[in-house]
This record gives sequence, structure tokens and C-alpha cells, in this order.
Amino acid sequence: MIVQKSSQNVNSNAGVFLAKQLLDRMGGFSRFDGWQKAARSVPCQRYSNSSLVKAQVALMSLGKTSFSDIAAHQQDDLFADAICGEVPSEPTFRQRLGVIAAIPGVRDIVDDLNLDLLRRAKDFGTVRTPSGTYMPLDMDVSVLVNDDCRKERVGFTYHKVNGYAPIFATLGTNGFQLANELRPGEQHSQKDFIPFFQRAVGMASLLTPERLLVRLDSGHDSDDTVRAGFELDDFLSAMSPSCPGTPDGLAFIVKRNPRGESAGRWLEQAKGNSDGPAETYRNAKKGADVSIWRGVVSHVKTKSTQDRPLFCVYEVVETKADDMLLPDVEVSLWWTNLPDDADTVVRLYHEHATHEQFHSELKTDLDVERLPSGSFAVNELVLALSTLSFNILRIIGQTALEVRGETGGVSRLRLRTVLLNYIYVGAICGSHGGRRYLRLGRNCHVADVFMAIGARLAA
Repeated sequence: MIVQKSSQNVNSNAGVFLAKQLLDRMGGFSRFDGWQKAARSVPCQRYSNSSLVKAQVALMSLGKTSFSDIAAHQQDDLFADAICGEVPSEPTFRQRLGVIAAIPGVRDIVDDLNLDLLRRAKDFGTVRTPSGTYMPLDMDVSVLVNDDCRKERVGFTYHKVNGYAPIFATLGTNGFQLANELRPGEQHSQKDFIPFFQRAVGMASLLTPERLLVRLDSGHDSDDTVRAGFELDDFLSAMSPSCPGTPDGLAFIVKRNPRGESAGRWLEQAKGNSDGPAETYRNAKKGADVSIWRGVVSHVKTKSTQDRPLFCVYEVVETKADDMLLPDVEVSLWWTNLPDDADTVVRLYHEHATHEQFHSELKTDLDVERLPSGSFAVNELVLALSTLSFNILRIIGQTALEVRGETGGVSRLRLRTVLLNYIYVGAICGSHGGRRYLRLGRNCHVADVFMAIGARLAA
């Protein structure tokens, strides 16, 4: 076989064309250019702020985060077409993102862009309980390991490694990123959480008419969190009649920290409140009999919720091993305002663990683990823009399932699958008669689906 260099423009990442269809239909990028015109000392004025922001989003849509990765696309006509401008060099790209990160209110601009993008999503994914249908809103802190570096505000995280501890909000069961916030590694989960809580709920209320279900882990077990949950529930309930399409309220499940409470007392209470365990089984590997009790303590009163229907759901697991004199008792507790039974509440909280899979997709599939800059502000901007890249790939995957007519309960594709099947696709890029074209190979197994996705995203 003879290997030769072709005169044609062969592109290995034709999926940038699909990302372009979504980028072109997102209003608000011009708001970045308004600040560029007002600034007097912006270097390399021939590159617009909007094209540089699009370049970062498009780059992360390819699973690349490092600023040096932009160099591989300087001769890429398809990439330049996607960002509506010339592809910058690495030093210019790095320097100008630092200027953009200093724009006042840059996070609000990115939030508005994300809302515009998420309105194109077909299905966020709801959960059903005997009391109604809910839209899950999961919030959690995840660690980005950035060790062996001198980046600004890197600290010792709760995972006992150096890095950042950002907080994420995910909407629906299909894993759409709603918002995030970069935080220093040593910052506690609850610190400055309430403003983020209010921001995420406010954004979610603009996207779905379903009642919201907020799920939080024990890092947010606080009277302030419960109070904020009830206040937001009241606000949405009051707004719903006059604002059609707004959720009619908010429910929450917050994992409770026992804080030294006696497991034995909870076991006694569980046995006294029921005729028998909800579930029993034999753990043959450990040689132990396991009994599980679940129940609800109704109308619990706290400092700020004296007259509100706050419930404490418990799950007590008693393990009696053959070689143990005394049984091992584990207690799990949750605060909630859901009127459903304990089994339903526990099941809903266990589904919150799927949120960790979405963190993994962001950190591994999109390579958003080691942030590229030494500046905290630039890294904060990069993490915020990763939300757009994440959702672009999620929408492409969702559209692919729709085109393929998938059945069998498949509701989303992993981002890595989207990257391999629909982004890293070989094609010939060129122009003829004043029009640009993208030609897929006749043996390309996703050619028909690719073209159908492009047509639907362009609609």
C-alpha cells in the first residue's frame, strides 16, 4: 500500500458541523463583543470575543481542554467556520480568555446561553411517584484533582488530594448540566451554597413546568438549606398561577447527618413502629442475616419550619453475622417534604447517585479534570463554558437516539459514545459554486444518521 498526501481537505472531526448548528442558534454571544468594544487595551482586536468563546466551547466539544490544543485547528476550515472567525494562536487564545474572564457578569452571560441551549432539548427526564411527577434537580460537590501544580486557589479537598471542589447542578434523569461554580479545594460544601441553590432553582423554573425535586447529600444538612427549600417552594407556588409554564412548587430530599445519634435507639424505634422489617435476606458471602426497616417520622419541628410538613425518613440496616456477638446497625436518615412513603423516598435518593456518572463524563470524556490555566478566574470561565459543550454533546446524542428510533428504555448516550460515533467522523470539506460542502465516505456507517441529526438541529 502506498501512503500519499491528498490535495483534498480531509477532516477527521466532522462532528464540529453538528456543534455549529447549535452554536449558531444560541443568542447572546454578541454580549461578549460589547465589552470588547468598550475596552481600550484589548490585544489582537481582529479576534472577536464571541469567536474566542465559541472556540473554547467547540474545543471542549471535541474532548479537548488545553489551550495548546487550539494549534491543531489553525488550518481547520471546518473549525473556523464553526466559530465564525479566524482560529487564534495558542498565546493569543490564552491571553484573550483571561481578558474575557474579567468581564463583569460573565457567569450570567454563560447562564443565559445555557438556558437558550437547553430549550432545544427534547426530554430532560422526569420521575413519577404516587404523589405526582417531578423534575429532578441534583446538586453535589465533586473534586477536580489538580495536584503537583501552583494554580491559584488549589487546596486540600475532602478527598485528601489537592485540587478544586466545584459544585454542579444537573437537571432531569437524562443528565443535562444546568449550572456549576468553581470553588477552592478547601471550601466546605455548605459555604455559599444557598445563593447557588437559588440560582439553580431559578434557572430550572424557566425550563420546565414540572414540580422540581431537589436532591442533596449530607454535606448540605443544614437548617439554612431546609429553610431555603421551603421559601423557594412558597415562591414557585405563588408564581405558578400567574406564570404558565412555571413549576407549581419544589420538593426536596436532603441526606441527614446523624451527628452522633444512637443507632441502637433508631433500631428500637424502627422495630416499635412496624410489624416487621421491610426487607430481609441472607448474605451468604459474609455469613450474615440482614434485616432492613424503613419508616417516616412525621411533622418534625426545626428552628425555622415549626408549621411546615417536614418529615424524617429513616432506613435501619441490622446485620447479624454468625461470628458476631452483637449485630451491626447502620442508620441512614433524610429530610424531605414529600408526602410519599419511606420506600419511595429512599429509592428516589438512591437514584441521585446517577449524578456521579455525569461528573465522571465531564471529567473523563471531556477531559475537564486538570483545568488549563494558573488563573482562578480563567479556570472558572472554562468550567462554566464546559456546561455548554456538555449539553451540546448530550443534545446530539439525544437527537441520534430519536433518529435511530431506539427502543428498550435507552434515554441517553454516554458522551464518549457521541464523540466516537458522531464527532470524530472523517469527511471531505470544500466549496463549489459559492457553497461549502461536507462529504462523508460511502462506507461511513453513521452517514445517514449524521445527516439526519444535522437537519434536525438546523431546523
